[in-house]
Amino acid sequence: MKRIQNGEQALAAELARQRGRFLAFLETRLGSREEAEDLLQSAYLKGLKSSGAVKEREKVTAWFFQLLRNALTDHWRKKSAEGRAVDAYGTESLRIEKVDAEKLDREVCKCVNALVGTIKPEYADAIRKVDLEDASVLDLAKAAGVTANSAAVRLHRARKTLKKRLIQTCGQCAEHGCRDCDCGQV
Repeated sequence: MKRIQNGEQALAAELARQRGRFLAFLETRLGSREEAEDLLQSAYLKGLKSSGAVKEREKVTAWFFQLLRNALTDHWRKKSAEGRAVDAYGTESLRIEKVDAEKLDREVCKCVNALVGTIKPEYADAIRKVDLEDASVLDLAKAAGVTANSAAVRLHRARKTLKKRLIQTCGQCAEHGCRDCDCGQV
């Protein structure tokens, strides 16, 4: 047991000694010191958990660089998947049939316009832009100065908050679609 602990300590010491090299390697590939720091910390944890995989202590650096390359591959796959999801969400919103303002006013519960102003301003802005003015999530992201993923999350939370508010205000009318609302609450 003591030999294993000494081996882990030696590994940790070697990884700490090479930190600058590892960080430079990641930063050049990621273009961001913060992302490089995050990925390096995750790789350290993974490396220390699988320290038994290193059979020859002289090859610690090469082994850890391979671990970093694998972590980079996973990182880029995740980023790519997030980008595809945001693109799909944006494309889906573009496919929705355009509705003229008059028809939209008739179809959307009158309570929506009244209650949208009672939720957080950034949520209200998201709903107005995307749902009422027919802007895309990407347009919302640019206007708000956030990533497309953050804008999509904000819009989701805004819709959820507004739905709760509508159900509280209009009751059953809002819970079942809220078309041609006649609840008279607002």
